Amino acid sequence: MSEGKTFRTGFVRISLAEHEDVFLSVTPGFELGPGIQRDGISDPRMHDPHTVQPCMRTIHKQPLVGLPQTTNPFVQRAGTWTLFHHAQEFLKKHGEKYRMIGMQSCGDLTMNLWHVALVHLDAGLVLCRVGIGTKDLEAVAKRRYHCLVKWKEGKRPRRYEFIELQFNEVAGRYTASISDMDFLDGEENRNRLAAAKIDSDDIGDHIEFALAGKPIIAKGQELELSCIVDRFDDVRHIFNLPRVEAQMVASGRPAGAVNFGEYTLYKDVNARRAALNCPIRVECQCGDKNVEVPWNVLKTELESPDKPSVFHVLEPWRSPTRRGEVRKYSDNEVEIFYPHNVYPFGVIGGSPGGLVCLASGGMSGRVGNTLEGIIRIMHDFFGCRDAMVLDEGFDTFHIVNPERRPKGKLVGYEYSDNDAMLRGIAAITKGLVERDQKDSGDVEDKDDSRYAAYAQLRGDGRVTERGMKSYPLNRSLLASLDDYCSRNKVSADDPEYPGNPRDVLPYRSQMRAVLIFARKIQGTDAQRQTSA
Repeated sequence: MSEGKTFRTGFVRISLAEHEDVFLSVTPGFELGPGIQRDGISDPRMHDPHTVQPCMRTIHKQPLVGLPQTTNPFVQRAGTWTLFHHAQEFLKKHGEKYRMIGMQSCGDLTMNLWHVALVHLDAGLVLCRVGIGTKDLEAVAKRRYHCLVKWKEGKRPRRYEFIELQFNEVAGRYTASISDMDFLDGEENRNRLAAAKIDSDDIGDHIEFALAGKPIIAKGQELELSCIVDRFDDVRHIFNLPRVEAQMVASGRPAGAVNFGEYTLYKDVNARRAALNCPIRVECQCGDKNVEVPWNVLKTELESPDKPSVFHVLEPWRSPTRRGEVRKYSDNEVEIFYPHNVYPFGVIGGSPGGLVCLASGGMSGRVGNTLEGIIRIMHDFFGCRDAMVLDEGFDTFHIVNPERRPKGKLVGYEYSDNDAMLRGIAAITKGLVERDQKDSGDVEDKDDSRYAAYAQLRGDGRVTERGMKSYPLNRSLLASLDDYCSRNKVSADDPEYPGNPRDVLPYRSQMRAVLIFARKIQGTDAQRQTSA
């Protein structure tokens, strides 16, 4: 039976000459995220947000205790703003001055290491990052971050610049200092900083935000994968790893599916670097030798006619020389030349005249772009002098209100004003929530302990509801979406937002952080912008 799949790639150019801006929206209570924890063997885990004080503070409840870490992706996102809430809050703050023209995912912020952002909140300057429940917290003091800096208006000739920063904590307050010697060595930069009374050792009060991701282009130079692969803890975003059933060494009992070689690549950065260009040896046993994938099991999986594979099994005396080739090296080792994987990627870069935001869609590990391909697009096509990855996989999305430009002149947008844009995003979000509600019910554990604890937290003491809508952190959040949709007669299949070929539509209804694109309203704008 034939099957067809499509994926989309969307981009938006942010033009400073046309008074366009980028804003960063972060879910309150998740500024210090309970980040994803990995060990290279089991599925990625995270502390249940219901056990985390900052997250529970948003609903004025005390955190639960005793609940185990969770691999359930819907529980992991409990309490996170939906796309609708990010858009709604932006319009409440900026809707009178800005016309919202789109949004894009920034899903790795507070979820993965090396992704940080210095932002101004009601409590002052806050460094958003992985900060709760991980073994290896973000080593902020030891790192230098290649950042997109958005200066406050009038502070610099260019509102957006990519600069290397160090984040410093003094008396419980974070700020940023410029550690970019190329930037500081320029006489013009030094003079302009002095004229604007900006201290390079403390620029926090002069910026709107500083955002760091995984750098792929810096100062006009494409970065070699070997120089940045250490930033990718989820090695699947780089390498195509065969998924195979493992077993316990002592008993031979099933131990669940693993990504073969993930443990080696995750634990050993040098193995990760070597695997980019040559075959590496991978032990069949991993995790203190408790779990193994015997060679015969791996070979059977790779040669299965029911599961087409890019891997080719060689005779033991033939060494792999091409990507995808694998052989038995010894009784406990396999030699394998990993192909590069394809994934959805979300990226932001600096190009002449402004910024480029790119979302390359796809299906993780099946169709999409390689990281090398993304670098080519940003450098060779868009001419970016700097660029960084913001997220990968199901987080990646991109929604843009299409312009109408007959004869090259902007006369309007497909969706007439901020209210129409918000209505469209609500329609998308409502459809995603309904799908997530069904899917979350399908993956829940048979064990009622977690959901019984949720019921007690709600005060009813009963486990009668299932799915992500019933989670305490989600209840009021999703009720407000339903209320908006009811008042404005928005349905999940709203004909006013049928989608657009330039959209990379979301797979998830909830996202901790997003970028929002907007155009400043100039003079006598004929279309008054309102916010719901």
